[in-house]
Amino acid sequence: MNAIEQLDRTILLCRDYVDDGLSKREICQSLQSVRVLCISDLPNLSSISGQTALVTLVALLNRMGMQVELSVPKLICCCPASLSGSLLRKALVGSSERFISGATVNLGSAKNPDLIFILGDTKTNSGHELSWRLSGSEWQGALAMKGSAETHAWTADFPVGSMVSAALAANEAFKFVMRHLALRDKADHIFFEASPSCSWDFGWLPIPSVGVDLGEVDIISAGAISQAVLYALLRFPSIHLRGRIFDDDVTGPSNLNRNMLTLVTDVELRKVLVAERRCRSKLRLEPVANRFKSPGLDVLRLAPRVLVGVDDIPSRWEYRDPLRAGRR
Repeated sequence: MNAIEQLDRTILLCRDYVDDGLSKREICQSLQSVRVLCISDLPNLSSISGQTALVTLVALLNRMGMQVELSVPKLICCCPASLSGSLLRKALVGSSERFISGATVNLGSAKNPDLIFILGDTKTNSGHELSWRLSGSEWQGALAMKGSAETHAWTADFPVGSMVSAALAANEAFKFVMRHLALRDKADHIFFEASPSCSWDFGWLPIPSVGVDLGEVDIISAGAISQAVLYALLRFPSIHLRGRIFDDDVTGPSNLNRNMLTLVTDVELRKVLVAERRCRSKLRLEPVANRFKSPGLDVLRLAPRVLVGVDDIPSRWEYRDPLRAGRR
């Protein structure tokens, strides 16, 4: 198992635009050669939102095969889901090569990084042309180059906006790679220009002071969509959920680039077992290692809430009208 296998779906995504003459190895090497520096001070990492922004960004960069350098202080981790250990910086370094083989996380300010991402209003002397600040609030995330937008410290305890900002930042890293690959059509370069600023706002929603109780939930598929949802839910300060997760598939190398709960050591393990293992500290999931509606599997009643993360269209049809199918 190597990085080319693990990044296969990312390489296919690049294939939508890159010159047909480029080999998988060349595209993989372009992804792996990117060096990203992430910078934060103590105030910006003292909140759940600040730590979530950093942890999510590092994971997304590593899952594209990129190399990450950290210039961050030592402090206790307040969002330990998917990380090992109580110290944030140590846990992140410990995740090196656990998402994609060869994708590292190290301490220290990298010399001549390709990209720099700075959390909130962290003070830095960096004059790097390609540096952005991540900022936001409970439900809103933003990314801005120096001077293009006002930024402020991360202080929120609800982490949705911080995950948004991390996704926006990871997108800039992917575009950087695409700008340095030969494209079939030169006109497509416009799609990969660096963004001076961007943001996404889910709007204001009330946040219950006692946490979020989702009750009984069934999850159909333990793949990328479902794992992304579970990754986000695990970072809510107080979340309650119980239910079943259905999937008969095992983890393959090409799942590592997008399955947010999955590590290199999980390859060949059943996806439902991986999801249950990563979630058990906060969520009660019963793994069902079968396809939803597979022969011999008696599902007479589904939970009041169902997450349909499967990309198999017949399985979606099976659920699309639960009343007609005799389910609640």
